[in-house]
Amino acid sequence: MGTGFSQLIPFIALPIISRYFSAESFGVLTLFVAVTAVLGGVASGRYEFAISLASSEPASANVAGVSILFSIATGLFTLVVILAADLSGIFQVQFSIFHYLIPFAVTIVGISNTIRLGRVRKEKFGSIAIAEVIRSFVTSAAQLMSIVFNPTGLSLVFGQIAGYIMQILALASFKSLKSAVNAISIKRLYCMAKRYRDFPIFSTWSILANSLASNLIILALPFIYSTQVLGYYGMVIRLLGAPSQVFSKAISVSVYRQAVTERKKYGSAGRIFRYTLVRLTFFSIVIYAVLFILMDTIVYYVLGPSWMQVTTFAKILTPLFCVRFIAGSLSQISGAFERQKIALIWQICFLVLSSVVVTIAYAAGLSENQLFVLMGASFSCHYLLLILILHKIANGIW
Repeated sequence: MGTGFSQLIPFIALPIISRYFSAESFGVLTLFVAVTAVLGGVASGRYEFAISLASSEPASANVAGVSILFSIATGLFTLVVILAADLSGIFQVQFSIFHYLIPFAVTIVGISNTIRLGRVRKEKFGSIAIAEVIRSFVTSAAQLMSIVFNPTGLSLVFGQIAGYIMQILALASFKSLKSAVNAISIKRLYCMAKRYRDFPIFSTWSILANSLASNLIILALPFIYSTQVLGYYGMVIRLLGAPSQVFSKAISVSVYRQAVTERKKYGSAGRIFRYTLVRLTFFSIVIYAVLFILMDTIVYYVLGPSWMQVTTFAKILTPLFCVRFIAGSLSQISGAFERQKIALIWQICFLVLSSVVVTIAYAAGLSENQLFVLMGASFSCHYLLLILILHKIANGIW
């Protein structure tokens, strides 16, 4: 409930924000979120996922300490890279301070993930949901308030950072923090870092490949075209990605649980896969057909007349988002059958495919529309391949 509400808040604020901020401003925000997603997802070395595995509370506190130290180190390394390279010419972002906000955001995203997984260990799921709502509310409120002062892309970025910080404050418990600090020692930190070293060595690269594959197009658009084009694409993601944000996570968790149960009983989960696939396909086609038909009206009245270019991009990419919704909802099948290696291979292939699409668009001088046609067709085929792979896994063939 809390997660759903946190996703609803930005949509409530969107009709106001879109009328005061340009597509270029949204492009700056989209780029910032993509970069922090790629780096922030691996900032902690994935040590946060070892918190629940620790045998005792002192041990988990030291694992969390390692995770936070890793996040700080990643932020500092990112800062060094930014100082050594001129990124403004690459990404065509006018605000020099933008680049120096990235290391800070990467660090706090890593810290936020660590604290959140610490709350998961204690089964404080209610506090996690509340913190997510607070983050979403503060982000939207800060962005709305910035309209009064200076509505630029940097204002949207500051709002995003304010949301991250408030999420950490909402998740943190002074009592738990005090006991955790008392339990931490250099020797224990070293032991925990060594004990769970497989997380940064192996898990990090899988997640990095996943995140890069998902965000490579975003990172490439301002380089090939402009931040304005990226802003339009970012808005497409918000509109067409809404069904996945609202429904996909809950569906995938349900599929995972039922697949695990069926696997234990029968050795396969073909029945639940077919049952879910049929209903997901019908549901997805209906939702995205409605969005396709009403996209002009939605953009005109919700975002405003200046955003009508979004309709062209959205209609090209609607089939891709339709297929991705189905595949994403079924993707946990690989985890239920412990076929993470197959999932990783598919993810690496997706990263390679994304790189090929970007390279072709740049080398051939494709227009924005041509890029999205190429992207939509190739990515849709790749997601259909994922559905076929998941079908074989669910039926025990692979």
